[in-house]
Amino acid sequence: METNSNFSIQRIGYLIRKDIWESRKIAGIIGAAVFGLFLVIFMSFSKRTDETPHEVLYPMLLFIGGFIFTSIIFRELYTKARGQFYLTLPASNFEKFSSKWLISAILYPIAITIFYWLFSIIANAIYTYWNGEPLVGFMTDWMGALKDLIPIYIVTQAIFFLGAITFTKYNIFKTFFSMFALGVFLMTVFGFLFRFVMWDYFSGMAFNPEFDGMPLETSNSVQVFVQDYVLYAIKYLFWLGFAPFLLLVSYFKLKEREI
Repeated sequence: METNSNFSIQRIGYLIRKDIWESRKIAGIIGAAVFGLFLVIFMSFSKRTDETPHEVLYPMLLFIGGFIFTSIIFRELYTKARGQFYLTLPASNFEKFSSKWLISAILYPIAITIFYWLFSIIANAIYTYWNGEPLVGFMTDWMGALKDLIPIYIVTQAIFFLGAITFTKYNIFKTFFSMFALGVFLMTVFGFLFRFVMWDYFSGMAFNPEFDGMPLETSNSVQVFVQDYVLYAIKYLFWLGFAPFLLLVSYFKLKEREI
């Protein structure tokens, strides 16, 4: 069976419906388990504490749940037989790629937000019946924060989306390990660069912020440059460049698997 190279929104919709239909049973089981676990946690909160359960449970469901879900979004590729069948579906790699990304990055946060909203209504009703007074509702407590949390999720889940394509076993653990290894590597590189640039301020391996009795001070121009340009550039690179770069790498990784 040959894949179709022409872009089609209808085929993307079909792939999305196919994934949702095939995952309906396991999604129902996991949803029921999460509902029960969250209800126990919800009931343990008290109005006397400053923190609400929504500040803990919703981010947990969004980020931890979303990263795990994203890590197994390409589960068809993890066995040879299913991988061959999936890669030979009459749809282009871009359509398969787009459908998986839309499910994990867009539909997932929408679905869990609706799920959590319904959960909060039921849990708050049970809490009110049990304790005689309600906790703060999800929508009144967290609607303002959704606009911040969901964009962060959409950007950061691209890391695990790439890991889902790159690794075939223990994806989330290998992704975390890769992030840790990259972090150690970057810290080592920047550490050596700092050691080289600030050579005169080191005594052996110890950093001494004074040289010939003159303290190390940052000029106002450097501070302005860092605050107005460097941090500004890092912010825009994160929001506009980080996820697209990882998604581009992910797409070419998927293309490498084409039969």
